[in-house]
Amino acid sequence: MPSSREAEWYRAVLDEMTEMVCRYRADGTLLFVNRAYCEAFGVVAEEVVGTSYAPLIHPDDLARVNAEVARMSPERPLLEIQNRIVRTDGRVRWTRWTNRGFFDAQGRMVEAQSSGRDVTHLVAVEGELRASHDRFRFLAEASRVLASSLELEATLESVARLAVPQLADSCTVFLLAEDTLVRRTVAHVDPAVERELAGLEEGPADTQAVRALVDRVRAGEVVHATDVSDADLDAFELDPERDRAARLQTIREYMVVPMMARGESVGALSLVSSRAHSDRTWGESERELARELGRRTGLAVDNARLFRQLESEHERKDQYLATLAHELRNPMAAVSSALEILHDPDLDDEARGRALAVAGRQLRQQSRMVDDLLDLSRLTRGRVRLRRQPMLLSDAIEEIIDGQTQRATHKSIELRLTLAEEAPLYIDADRDRLQQIIGNLVDNAIKFTSRGEAVEVHLAREGDMARVEVRDRGPGLPPEVRERMFDLFVQGPVKHEAPSSGLGIGLTIARELTLLHDGRIEARDREGGGAVMIVRLPLVDAPLADDEGSVDAPSSREALSVLVVDDNRDAADMLGALLSGWGHQVDVCHGGAEAVERARDVTHDLILLDLGMPGMDGFETARAIRALPGRASTRLVALTGYAQPSDVEACLAAGFDRHVAKPIGKSTLLELIGEVPR
Repeated sequence: MPSSREAEWYRAVLDEMTEMVCRYRADGTLLFVNRAYCEAFGVVAEEVVGTSYAPLIHPDDLARVNAEVARMSPERPLLEIQNRIVRTDGRVRWTRWTNRGFFDAQGRMVEAQSSGRDVTHLVAVEGELRASHDRFRFLAEASRVLASSLELEATLESVARLAVPQLADSCTVFLLAEDTLVRRTVAHVDPAVERELAGLEEGPADTQAVRALVDRVRAGEVVHATDVSDADLDAFELDPERDRAARLQTIREYMVVPMMARGESVGALSLVSSRAHSDRTWGESERELARELGRRTGLAVDNARLFRQLESEHERKDQYLATLAHELRNPMAAVSSALEILHDPDLDDEARGRALAVAGRQLRQQSRMVDDLLDLSRLTRGRVRLRRQPMLLSDAIEEIIDGQTQRATHKSIELRLTLAEEAPLYIDADRDRLQQIIGNLVDNAIKFTSRGEAVEVHLAREGDMARVEVRDRGPGLPPEVRERMFDLFVQGPVKHEAPSSGLGIGLTIARELTLLHDGRIEARDREGGGAVMIVRLPLVDAPLADDEGSVDAPSSREALSVLVVDDNRDAADMLGALLSGWGHQVDVCHGGAEAVERARDVTHDLILLDLGMPGMDGFETARAIRALPGRASTRLVALTGYAQPSDVEACLAAGFDRHVAKPIGKSTLLELIGEVPR
């Protein structure tokens, strides 16, 4: 037995320790506690020694502590245990203890000594680490699930199933539509409640409280409400179905989390903690987790929509290619038939004239389609350059109307032009491109207007803009068509009377050219049936008298010496025959080397030279001709199907004076002849 002095020394040593120390009997009666123990529990040693430790242990942990202590034995005398304690001021702390049991000869525990320390902070850190790990796993699973499908409905269903029950007792996914939220899917921990929620038909939610909620969602704000009461739900003034849906969920708390994509909200997740199904509450970490889930869901929704848009673009492209093949075949079929007719030796002059007119008209149509395709390519790559000049807009529109009159008359359609009563309206524009813009709109109007009706073109002033309206009496514009009217490959409503639905690129070209002119274009339904296309272009001051030059058509002049070079024999021979018919001296060659030899022997005023010839191509031929004595000033024109800006630059660099895209028209050919210096 230790002496009383030794006992005092022992007590003094234990009191100086920073760890809690106590001794207790097998029944839990405390025999000794040190100063650190008393400070940790907020007790006085004299008051607790001789009493049980049970009141100092958290009620939820007491049974486990007693069971662990009872399992100590001579073979297992040490016990590590972690439990909560309750201080006398009611505060709860986490503690970790090392127990050493002492046993009698029969192996029964007589008493034990325990040392412990406060691990509240450590437990909190461990809890945060576990929560962080759980959040990481949750978000990783969310990313995996959301990336597993590009179908919108599957994506929304997946996120609702993921949120329940890991984050909420109920999750409803809404998408933003104009000024409201539209429910798309719902998940609930109780399948019966989920079925009832899914079966409810919600009406429009157009109340002040709902609009305020939608505004907060649009702003990217998380809305979190706690201790939700019936009065809180009444304040939303919901329709009966929505109100029933809210009350079915027995809401304790709710969070409405925006689904964000590219800086904008595309919808919201409505998360509910249900009084009937859990005691779940949400803190800052849960709000951040929900916000991140909303962000990832928003991106998934955006990706699903982009995928659907891409699929739609592919479908439209495939449809467009099929249409293109059809539209290109149509003129060729007519030309082929006309040529067959022309082979008839008994054909009279009138029938021959009709066949030639058909062939010419169809070839011009095909040429326009090819030009449109090339223009579209240049526009989409930003390669179109405008040749602007001040012009009287009414004159330009009258020219366009004159060019469409024959087609309108063929369909028994009246073309009406109404000009502004204000002073003459001038714009700064590329005349050819302006004709494309308005011409495409008038052409479209004629195509969709029924026989016997009228197409109206109105010109007026609107502030500092000129406003051109093209009004038709067609089938009108359904909303789904009107929204995408000027998009690539979109075609308007197909009329059975229309012989061709077109390529679906004319309005796209009109829009892009209008934008290049700093203007705007839009489509509207017309009251009484039909459509209205509106173009607005900036006005400019009237030019001085000598600013408005006009290019006169080339007058008749003396014969020229012309060399036509093209490996396409039919094209070369026909062009040569046309020039010969106008009285010019023409040489025709079908290869580059042959052309150089001919140019060596004859001094030509004008050489029309194809680029894409086999062997010696047009560039090489041009350089060789330029190198001949006395040929440096010969007028060289590249006559070719290659019409990109880079082709024009390459032609000029190779020594050509002009670049002209095939097929060449009569007016262009006359212009080239008129440019030859004499």
